[in-house]
Amino acid sequence: MNVLFPYQSVMSISPETGELHELSRPDILVGVEGPKGIELVLGLLDTGADYSVLPMSLADSVGIELRDVMG
Repeated sequence: MNVLFPYQSVMSISPETGELHELSRPDILVGVEGPKGIELVLGLLDTGADYSVLPMSLADSVGIELRDVMG
């Protein structure tokens, strides 16, 4: 099965040279749902990632209590 994702062009500053250059990224729209509702955010698709990282403000916005899942 093949799944195709569109790539978005973004500008980035190289940490090595400080120069501005264009990158292509597979950004996708992701829905994060919690007790307070759902938020749609743009996420970077990484098929090799073991974990997803989201801002704490997003968890607060949808009502996810992080202290319950962080141990």
